[in-house]
Amino acid sequence: MRVRFQALVWRQYVPALLFSVLVSGCATVVTSESRSTDGQYDGNWSGTIGETPASFVTQNWRLRCFDPDGRIRMRIVDGAISLVWQNLAGKGYIDQNGKFRIIIPRPGEIKNKPSNKGSLTRGRNFIFAGTLSSASGVGRWTSGYEHLGNQGCSAKVSFEKS
Repeated sequence: MRVRFQALVWRQYVPALLFSVLVSGCATVVTSESRSTDGQYDGNWSGTIGETPASFVTQNWRLRCFDPDGRIRMRIVDGAISLVWQNLAGKGYIDQNGKFRIIIPRPGEIKNKPSNKGSLTRGRNFIFAGTLSSASGVGRWTSGYEHLGNQGCSAKVSFEKS
């Protein structure tokens, strides 16, 4: 029974963890000085967000996840990104390797559960990170909290240049 559980955990969580590590290679926000200015990523991009897990557990928190709807729209000019998702907008930069990370602050709060003493009331962010090539890319959408190291519910994003 124990070996079966460990195998299930291995198959279920390790691929997602490895994908997150690969995509999060751009763990910091790209600065204007380090952006790509050769035009290789310039143009209009769209992103499709996949499904999130039902919940996310970290520290003493269990977050109920939701499937984000709507397409991500990005316009890149001279390495500067303008991103729009639902009614939110953010700006950022892409580096020479096609990596980007944009954080959009979002007001909100998680109500406390019986096992928690309090709630997360500040630092709720939507994080868009990924790596683009000349015509496509992969990334992650995360509904994270600063208190939890910007961890939270997350889903894979597929990008296409239009």
